[in-house]
Amino acid sequence: MHQITKQWLFKTAMLFISQQHGIMSYILKKVIAMNKNDLRYRKTEFNLYNSYLTLLEKISDKEITITKICEQALCSRNTFYLHYTSKDHLHESMVTALLEKMASAFMSHVEHARQISTKHYISYNEAIINSVIENKRVLTVFIKNDDGSFFKQFNKNIESTVYHETSSLSQHEDLTTRKLFAAYLSSSVTGFIFEWLSNDDITDEAAKKALHQIHIHTMSTVTKTL
Repeated sequence: MHQITKQWLFKTAMLFISQQHGIMSYILKKVIAMNKNDLRYRKTEFNLYNSYLTLLEKISDKEITITKICEQALCSRNTFYLHYTSKDHLHESMVTALLEKMASAFMSHVEHARQISTKHYISYNEAIINSVIENKRVLTVFIKNDDGSFFKQFNKNIESTVYHETSSLSQHEDLTTRKLFAAYLSSSVTGFIFEWLSNDDITDEAAKKALHQIHIHTMSTVTKTL
């Protein structure tokens, strides 16, 4: 009888603790156990990502709350906090992932400047256009909701990539010229992409044609200085 009483008291105490700290212990266990490569985790990530984008297409970012994101994603706030600490954290994660994808389009994929030809300029431009088209939805949403901060991030990302690429190809020590060319190229391409996606009447084909006409000559000039 004494043993039964001890067991009952222990179970009662544990039940009380779990009731008081149930949410935190649940989150902690999930965070520890959850594998980010798990299909369920990745599916939830996608749902949160897509829900935030869908809301941004309809209302301003200031009107969006975590509750609205969760309602759109059909998940609980607890689930949201397993992935992100705040709405800003979700936004920043999406921007970071997007910029990483876009940066790869501005890599030269050659070892020496003398390997660059007209064919390479064409493929380079194609990579930029294709990267924009592949990420068109999220780019368009962020551009149309931009307060200027995304433009700066996007431009800086391209500038850093272009500078790194030209530095690795260059045989000269003229850092000033490389910095200026990187700044010029990144600003012009960023402005081009933002203007393209800000205007619904500009088709992908028209943008592609225009970039080929403008950018190939610019890159040719830059390459000659390397």
